[in-house]
Amino acid sequence: MKKHTLIFCLSLLAGTSWSQIKWVKPSIPRGQTFIQSETRKLFIDALALTEGDLVVGDFQILVNGTALGEDRLENVQVNGLNFTADILLEEGNQTIQILYGPGPKALKSESIVVYYNYSFSSRPSIHVLAVGTDPPDLQFATKDACDFANAFRGQIATTNRLFDAVYVKTLIGPAATADSIRMAVDQLVDDYKNSRKVDKKDLIILYLASHGFTDSLDNLWIRGNDYTPTDPRQTSVRYDEITSRLDEVQCKKLIFMDACHSGARSNSGTVNDAIRNLMESKAGYAVLTSSKKEERSYEDEAWQNGAFTKAVLEGLEGAADASKDGIVSLNEVYDYIKSRIPEMVSRVKGRSKPRISPKTIWGIFRFS
Repeated sequence: MKKHTLIFCLSLLAGTSWSQIKWVKPSIPRGQTFIQSETRKLFIDALALTEGDLVVGDFQILVNGTALGEDRLENVQVNGLNFTADILLEEGNQTIQILYGPGPKALKSESIVVYYNYSFSSRPSIHVLAVGTDPPDLQFATKDACDFANAFRGQIATTNRLFDAVYVKTLIGPAATADSIRMAVDQLVDDYKNSRKVDKKDLIILYLASHGFTDSLDNLWIRGNDYTPTDPRQTSVRYDEITSRLDEVQCKKLIFMDACHSGARSNSGTVNDAIRNLMESKAGYAVLTSSKKEERSYEDEAWQNGAFTKAVLEGLEGAADASKDGIVSLNEVYDYIKSRIPEMVSRVKGRSKPRISPKTIWGIFRFS
């Protein structure tokens, strides 16, 4: 991959007086007006010199004089006197200032001018959507989704990482309604079409831990947390509804699906047949699923996860790195969980074997 350098031009505006909010990061050494970064996500850290406890909602970040919207803000926190956040930069010059408090009495930082050139960044970003419902017969589905999401959140802080940025959204338990799942998928499409938060070189990762069922036409449905047998279609999301929307995003997509997470159901074989048929016919996707026809997925107190997710997490955290190069490929993850899951459930009747589309095997992850 050809290396490019993303250059941020940071300069203090002339004539700015001493401020009550001090920049900690990005830091600008005396006499230096340029810093280099390979990310379009800028981490900011500011020290607010004020009495009393800080309220995170009283902070504003102004970009070119306008308050930054939530679609360009992540990880907004207050820790003691420090205010931190990640902001998504636009192309060109942008003047950034932090305010704390109301109106003319607001504390103000000095303004910094940041230059960003989108074309300089050659690394992809990852966009993770992790969904875990909480039906009464599943003990670890919500934890599975949280643990999966946290594995990728850890990637954000990794040095020499392979990705420009990592964006993680979770829908857990009551938040994982059918409509919320639809809206989250729609947001990914909007991020591609309108805000450019998703780019053609990026990777979308969708993790689904829930029950699934098929209708009379063999359409596969994923139950929302609000699922009710009296209105199954309104409280579930059809799988090809998800993929049809994601087809509008011209980037790679990776789906981890545990749609038969636990417990025997009369249509479990049909569900997994439907998954297999979909993943083998859908171009542009790589899909790993937890089980095949007439087989179950397993949970266990000893793992504190489902077997499928536990094996995937072990693999992503480095156990699957057969080449010992510090990079975990999707091929390596598949090879690892293919052997690891039967080993984990050897004391339980039956086996759960992951399947992957042979047409699209790609992807690399660094967890170090």
